[in-house]
Amino acid sequence: MTPPNTPKRIGLEPILLGVMVLWGFNFVALKLLLKEMEPSTAALGRWFLMALFLYVYCRWKGISLRMPVGEAWRVHLQGLLSMGVYMVLFTLGMKYATPAEGAIILGCSPVFTLLLAVLFKQERFRVVILMGTLIAFMGVGLVVLASPDAKFGSKELLGDALLFASAFVWAMGTVISRPLVSKMDPIALATLAMPAGLVALLAFGGNDFLNTHWDRVTVTGWSMLIYFALFAGGIGFMGFYTGVRKVGAAGAMLYQYFVAPIAALSSLIFLGKGLVPLQLAGLVVVIGGVWVANQARLRHVPSSEA
Repeated sequence: MTPPNTPKRIGLEPILLGVMVLWGFNFVALKLLLKEMEPSTAALGRWFLMALFLYVYCRWKGISLRMPVGEAWRVHLQGLLSMGVYMVLFTLGMKYATPAEGAIILGCSPVFTLLLAVLFKQERFRVVILMGTLIAFMGVGLVVLASPDAKFGSKELLGDALLFASAFVWAMGTVISRPLVSKMDPIALATLAMPAGLVALLAFGGNDFLNTHWDRVTVTGWSMLIYFALFAGGIGFMGFYTGVRKVGAAGAMLYQYFVAPIAALSSLIFLGKGLVPLQLAGLVVVIGGVWVANQARLRHVPSSEA
């Protein structure tokens, strides 16, 4: 008989599928938003809306916002990286890269996470994980170099490089926060991490934010900012961790393979920008590499830790 608290692992979970759609379209939403404001303004606007949303939600649900004893430094460092530096690199990168390229490159964050976890002795080194990492990076190379606009020194290549860096920073934040997962609610962790992220965002673009002509932002711009902050940010985050409770962390991570194809399809429909054949091949290679690395890990860890 299956224990009562064992996560389901059969069938598709509608909540997680919905979150992947939100996250996939988010790349298109951000491209539309960046037509009307600077990346720094978009990042700060997202911070204010998302921080308010998370705080109100925690109060409404009675989620404790107390720091675990001795872990304040870890919460703040995770926030500086994941809510601050990551968002700086991500929004700047998306100013120049296409939605599909952004989603594919960020899809490498799980392999960065595995490599960093090995470095910090949270995981054991395995050759298959390294092989999966190399495969994923080859796929990213195909996506970037096969782009029709890819030229040495071009802004698109700069955007891809910034996104690659953002994937690394996100992975670093994930590894740093791993010891906190068993000590506190993930929504509380995100809420408590927000203030440290604001430090990086204000340094990045506080002046741009103050000088933005908000009266010139169109309905589309406001809609995309709300989507970026609340739907892909707050609601997407809560939906993902609701899914984690239903299918387990390992099962939920597998759903993230849907993000890049959804982003590519959304880009084609709403922006008229698709992937060339070699980039499609790169997408498949990236997904394959991440899958190989993750499967190598999951075969050697208890389901409760996956």
